[in-house]
Amino acid sequence: MRTVPVAKNPLVRSYLQLLSAVGFIALGLPVALLLYSLLAPGRPGLPGSISAYYYTPMRNLLVGCLCAIAFFNLSVRGYEWRDELAGWVAAVCALGAAFCPTLPPAGPWTAREQALSAAHNAFAEVFFITLAVMCLTLFRTTARNRTLTRNKRRRNRVYTVCGTVMALCGVVEFICHRMQPIPMWGPVGSIFCCEFVALEAFGVAWLAKGKTLRMGKKTGRAAKDKHAVGV
Repeated sequence: MRTVPVAKNPLVRSYLQLLSAVGFIALGLPVALLLYSLLAPGRPGLPGSISAYYYTPMRNLLVGCLCAIAFFNLSVRGYEWRDELAGWVAAVCALGAAFCPTLPPAGPWTAREQALSAAHNAFAEVFFITLAVMCLTLFRTTARNRTLTRNKRRRNRVYTVCGTVMALCGVVEFICHRMQPIPMWGPVGSIFCCEFVALEAFGVAWLAKGKTLRMGKKTGRAAKDKHAVGV
């Protein structure tokens, strides 16, 4: 009979890997899009936003990653109904942003294109707001029957920083979206910068949630913390 040195809960390990996968997707997507703009033949340049990559050869990657993030959010479970609601809202908004494209790079635009773009902007804004709320409140929750470990406190600080960064990016993006023309920060669009930074912060938070980011050496009870769901 086959034996293993230590018994580990495969459900918990799968759950943590699922969280980390979301983080890696969020971290890798904007970097991959940026590398395409910098290294692709002909140097296509940087679109004004990450959403504008829908009209480039990177469209499938963009839509695929948003769909993956959406379905991961549908699968992740938390402590209570607030976690479930946030996951569903984030999932619906990610799918909405994926399948309601922003305006094409060149006009004139039809009424349908303008309506889809307005829906895209609304989905994107609610998506980032929901992710910021998850980091600032839901991720920092601890069950009453569990000890608040040192590693959990460290993760909470990561969630706070990432959530704050995402909230600030969301505010700046909201303001820039309503300026005509939308401001450029040097050769880079302001919307692109906000979305890039917000996605990176989101990715770091989910890597911390999935315990991929080490918050210190595990000793005693903290060692058990690695295999606890929802902490």
